[in-house]
Amino acid sequence: MEVISSVLRALDYVDRKASGFIQSMQLSYLEYVLAPGGFMFGWAGNMYIIAPTLLISSRDHFYIWAMSAGIGQMLSRIVKQTVQRSRPNYDEAPPRKFVFYGKISHDSSDGFSFPSADTLTGGALAGALIAGGTPVPYALCIPVYVGFGRVYFWYHWVGDTLAGGALGVSCAMLIDKCIGFGNLEAKHAALLGSTFFTFMKITSTKSKRHLKVIETI
Repeated sequence: MEVISSVLRALDYVDRKASGFIQSMQLSYLEYVLAPGGFMFGWAGNMYIIAPTLLISSRDHFYIWAMSAGIGQMLSRIVKQTVQRSRPNYDEAPPRKFVFYGKISHDSSDGFSFPSADTLTGGALAGALIAGGTPVPYALCIPVYVGFGRVYFWYHWVGDTLAGGALGVSCAMLIDKCIGFGNLEAKHAALLGSTFFTFMKITSTKSKRHLKVIETI
């Protein structure tokens, strides 16, 4: 047991060092390039941008993405509440030209840091693209882009995003393996959707998240 604890402490130390390197960067106007990846795969972005885009462009991609993201989000909530890892301290963030400060309380359902649910959703999209024939390196650019933004803007540690991205891709690959790309139908998505919203409702706690955008230019 002591050996496991020592390994976990060592991994946490390396994770925080790697995260600190990214979080200390000053990328100036490149922050405008990072911002969409850092926040587009949240609840609002998924509902109003990602889902409609996939529905219009490819139903097959949409079904795998929606199902894998749904399964992944349910697993993510269980892990968050079990591990209960604290998020980075926003008050220590260096000045940015484009900064999102999100005061996410640990009293909320998704307030803990591990794994990154946004990167998970990006990983699910990457997995759906891979299932549809997109080359793996190109598809994996999505969770890497999302994960980097989540760390840079002080929402997560590197380890959170690696775990979230891997979980999202794995869920999509598992669905593709079990059912197959092109074999999913609306009834599958509807069944999972009802399960997903019921689960999230039952496991939700009062959110104390306050998000504001601050321009410092």
